[in-house]
Amino acid sequence: MSFIPCLAHIINLICKDVLATLKAGSVREAKAMLDEMAAQKNQAFTFVHTTKGAIVKIRLLVLWIARSPHRRQDWREVSPGKQIRYDIDNRWNSTYLMISDAIRLRMELTQFIRTHTDVQVLQPSENEWLTLQQVEKVLKPFWNHTNMVSKACPTIVESLPIYWHLDDLLDDIKGAKGDFEGVNADIRDAVEGGIRKMNKFARMMDDKILYYVASVLDPRIKTSCLEAQMSNADALLIASQVRDFLKKQYPFNLVVPSSPERPPGMSETIWRTLQTVQPFQGTFMSDIDRYLDSQPVNWSHHLIEDGDPDFMTDSDILADNVARRVIIEHVHTLTMLAINMFERACDMFNLLKARYAERSRDRQADLMSEVIKLHDESRNLILTCICLQLTALAGSGCVDINRMPTAQATLSKKNDKIWSVTTCRQ
Repeated sequence: MSFIPCLAHIINLICKDVLATLKAGSVREAKAMLDEMAAQKNQAFTFVHTTKGAIVKIRLLVLWIARSPHRRQDWREVSPGKQIRYDIDNRWNSTYLMISDAIRLRMELTQFIRTHTDVQVLQPSENEWLTLQQVEKVLKPFWNHTNMVSKACPTIVESLPIYWHLDDLLDDIKGAKGDFEGVNADIRDAVEGGIRKMNKFARMMDDKILYYVASVLDPRIKTSCLEAQMSNADALLIASQVRDFLKKQYPFNLVVPSSPERPPGMSETIWRTLQTVQPFQGTFMSDIDRYLDSQPVNWSHHLIEDGDPDFMTDSDILADNVARRVIIEHVHTLTMLAINMFERACDMFNLLKARYAERSRDRQADLMSEVIKLHDESRNLILTCICLQLTALAGSGCVDINRMPTAQATLSKKNDKIWSVTTCRQ
């Protein structure tokens, strides 16, 4: 029940079936052809190679170029800094990248073929270029899903939507619907193998409740994904199975609460009255039932990173501004406390100075050094608080900090090296 197959591997198997049906060949076969040509000391491709299909032609061209330093140099002259990556047999996405590079560098590849007569029979025709473009279009969603599940920390909750999207995607390609309306018949027929492979793993997925448990335990989704993708009866059945599974794994121990005690400070008369009109009712609902019966949380507050303003509602912006103003108030309070601390330190210095006026000059020098240090620390604290306040104001839109002079406090010296700070409440 706990075995979860690798989704990236499943996508790999589906795409390899599609490519195999399209007679895309393999790197091993292409290298064998090139080795045979090298053994016969014949570097020119023949008419036999033209019947291998567009993907095989591109692969032979790329490997043929890579096998000779002279040909690699010729390619760099045609396409400096841009290479066509050749594929490997155990990763279908390398074939996708090779096709994508070839389409992107079509002009350079055509120019290279034109200047090398040995490979002119490998020049793809217009129909073959169109087929390559359609294959790239079909494989791109699989490429995107592979990257998604190959990131640093993929989660099981992402698997269920990907399975359903792949199922819809294969059906759209097979029926030439939506974005795949113009896909030719060969590609549509090739998808049949991918659909059979997908159905095999979909049946395995139906036997594993953990996919559905992971989806339901996402507070942004809960059972809404099941309700959107399944019939009402199937969604209710799966939701019930998930509820039973969670209750079995995390049983609810019912504890009957005792009657509460009278709160301190409440009179006995009021306490008895409240017990009569509002009798205590303990809750016996499990946390699992409470979670499943509540609504999903608002996705806009949890899926969008860094508070993207394009996805912030008016209430979000209002709440954000309120939070900023609260921060401003706190920073202003901190500023006033720092000023108060500074003034009290100055008063203490004057008192100590008068009390120890007749002490030695060395003692007076030590006192003066300490209080000057206190002055500097207090001034830096006040300036930091004011800068924080101005920054918060600028973030809330109350002040355009770019149009303001340098944020600073007005400091002035008075008698006995006492600093006074002039601030203005915003």
